[in-house]
Amino acid sequence: LVANVGAHINDMLQNQAATDRLVEAIDQLGRVDDVVLLRTTVPGHRDCMLPGISPYKDYRQYESSDTTKWNWHKFKYNNDHMDRVMSQHNAVYKNKNRLQPPQKMPKIEMLDVFPMTILRADGHASSMDCGGDGCDRDDCLHYSLPGPIDWWSHLMYSHLLDLAQEQVELQQQHLLVEEEHGGTDRGLEPLPPHIPI
Repeated sequence: LVANVGAHINDMLQNQAATDRLVEAIDQLGRVDDVVLLRTTVPGHRDCMLPGISPYKDYRQYESSDTTKWNWHKFKYNNDHMDRVMSQHNAVYKNKNRLQPPQKMPKIEMLDVFPMTILRADGHASSMDCGGDGCDRDDCLHYSLPGPIDWWSHLMYSHLLDLAQEQVELQQQHLLVEEEHGGTDRGLEPLPPHIPI
């Protein structure tokens, strides 16, 4: 599951409350074997429709063009809140799953597309490279397809491969400890849900 509360809740406190409700709803589903990724929210770019716009070289270049339009400048704070909520959730997940029987809540991972996407002022739905009837001349938030957000899939795929490798390493640790301690795995992090490689 890839989830995000979206860019259209402009009030920061309402956006953060929506993130809290999202994590609570995920827990209530009780789907412990799911891989849950919370995706960060990426702001739009001011003046994306200008000819010759290209990707930014670094974060400082993006920051100098940051805008208060639609509260886009607050997205980084909403993402920080999502990271804190996810970390708190995972601390509870880790502690609860050490109890017997394990609690019915999945581990939640962050799919952080913010750093790579804020550099892409080009490729928006209203940019010059849109080039089709679907172009929106006032949209500097959404991207054309294909475009920069195609790289989100690459990031997600790489993240899933990393999770699968972590699972293999944890299983090997558990087997070693069980052998050394006569079948117990005291003190080890709980095994994550099965992720097929």
